[in-house]
Amino acid sequence: MEFIQVEELMKAGKEVNDLVREWWKPSKGDLFTELLEEGLQRKACILCNENLDKANNSKNAVYPLLTVGQLINFIEWRTDYAIEKITYGIDCYWVYPYFDDSNYVDAPRWFSNEISFNAEELIDALWKCACEVARDSYYNK
Repeated sequence: MEFIQVEELMKAGKEVNDLVREWWKPSKGDLFTELLEEGLQRKACILCNENLDKANNSKNAVYPLLTVGQLINFIEWRTDYAIEKITYGIDCYWVYPYFDDSNYVDAPRWFSNEISFNAEELIDALWKCACEVARDSYYNK
């Protein structure tokens, strides 16, 4: 999968959905889905100012189709921690934040609780991490 579909965003629930939409500032190069009448969807890429205006001002609901880079940016925005590295081992991904504390006192909760994200694809593991930090009220700004 190259991006997180709108159906996955909807399955994640209102809390995750609202935070992703709060974070997302449509810009050129972004992929998005516009929900039309009668359950129809229109997928598009913001290549020009016309599509950027559509994404920003649509009367219909507009949702980003999240890529790996955007998921990393969302996790960093939500937690205020930069992601230093991502490793794969024993059927799961580990997302390592950058923090300057050898005692792990300042570590993000998903890291200090040793949460790994089981998924075959990196994008799915990052989506699980994004949902985890979105639902954790510890990160409320």
